[in-house]
Formats: sequence, structure tokens, C-alpha cells
Amino acid sequence: MKKARIIYLALFVVLGMTAKAQEKQPLKLVVTTPLPGFSGDFDHFGLDLKGKRLFLTAEDHKTVEVFDLMSGTRLKSITGFGSPHAIVFLPETNNFIVTDGDDDFGAVELVSGKDYSIINKIKLPPGVDGAVFNPVDKNYYVEGGGEDPKGSTHLIHIIDTKTFKLVGNISLPGNHSEAMAISHDGKKMYVNLGGPKEVGGLADSGCRSSQFDGSGRAQSPAVHRHAQAGEVFRIQHRYWKSRGYSSLCGHER
Repeated sequence: MKKARIIYLALFVVLGMTAKAQEKQPLKLVVTTPLPGFSGDFDHFGLDLKGKRLFLTAEDHKTVEVFDLMSGTRLKSITGFGSPHAIVFLPETNNFIVTDGDDDFGAVELVSGKDYSIINKIKLPPGVDGAVFNPVDKNYYVEGGGEDPKGSTHLIHIIDTKTFKLVGNISLPGNHSEAMAISHDGKKMYVNLGGPKEVGGLADSGCRSSQFDGSGRAQSPAVHRHAQAGEVFRIQHRYWKSRGYSSLCGHER
């Protein structure tokens, strides 16, 4: 049996941040919250600024932990999950969405921010992991597993957070994604693909790829070339919307 570890949740604040300050500023430890009885690791945070709450997915513990953001006090341990990963709080409804998945199951759950009950659930294919929220179109893009036995492609599931419905899927090369980011204008998404090690992009004109050097600067366009800096996929919203949220960058050899 794995010996339980005491895991500490530490909150830090940055001191002395002024407009003219250029020198490095120290961090100050505000509070430490001991969490005895936990084993394994944590995954992601969620934040409720108005309600001053911090949410934490305890993947191996199969719970979502809720903390007072100011004092660090643990307020609630929410059960009912299989392997929780990413989390996004929705201030308009005082609810939050949790991605929940492993090799043999996948789902996203809608949880009440009032009484912490699971109020709805969307079942997805196995392999659900991280996610990213687009504050412009209010969609939640959820990493999924491979859609074929050979692992040549996998899915990004698109959840409309206003209706809590699955509105589409994006098929990408490789067997999984590692992380995603949304541009400030909400028109591009960057996906770190863990499989094919090439840089690609989807735009209005179709599938494009670019090779990156070690500094991250784009070189001359090169389709399906290996990139030293890993894999980044750029997707423009107009492209997927014009195609009903179903886009695949084909592999030409």
C-alpha cells in the first residue's frame, strides 16, 4: 500500500509591485494548509474571485477540494469523481465544470457552486484530461484520448458552458495533447501535441504547418516536418465554425 503523504497547499503573494519597479521582488508565504491523508498528486486549480474560493482537483484522491482564498482554510471536499483534472469556475451561474477521465472512462461534470452537488454530466470517450476555457465564445475545450486503435488521431471536445452541451469535436494528429492556450482575442488556440512532433495550423485557407527553431521563431513553412521545439497546433475559430466544428489536418507524406 502506498504510504500516505502530507501535502501542503501554500499561498504566496507578490509584494511591492509598482509601475517603476524593475528589480526582482520577493515572495512571501502567507499561509500553509496541511492536508493529511492524501496520496498521489494534485492536478489543476480553479478560481472564484468574487466568492474568494480556490478549487483544487485531487486526481488520485478522486475529490475536488475547496479552500478559502484568503485564509487557506479547507471548506469542503467534494466526492463523486473518478479522476478529476481541469476545472473552470463560471461566475455567471455560480457553477463550475470539472474534467474527469482515465484510460477507461471520460466525462465532464457540472457542479453547483452553492451546495457543491454534481448537477449534470456529459459522458465522453476515455482519456479525458486537461482543458482550456475561451472567455470570448464561452466554450471549454477538453483534451480527449485517441479516436482510433492505432493512436494516429485524438479529439478535443468542445463544451458550450452556457448550455452545458457538447457542441463538437476537433480531430488532431497524435494520440494525445499535453496542454492548450487561447489567444487574447479568442480567435486562436495553441495545442501542444504529444505525438507527431510537428508544428501545424488550421486557417481559413486550409491545413498549414510551420517549422519552429529552438527559440520558437517560425521558419519557412514546412508541412509535416519535425520541429525541435515540440508541437504546437494553431486553430482559428472561423475555420472550425465554417466546417461545423469538425476539422482534421491531414498527414501528407
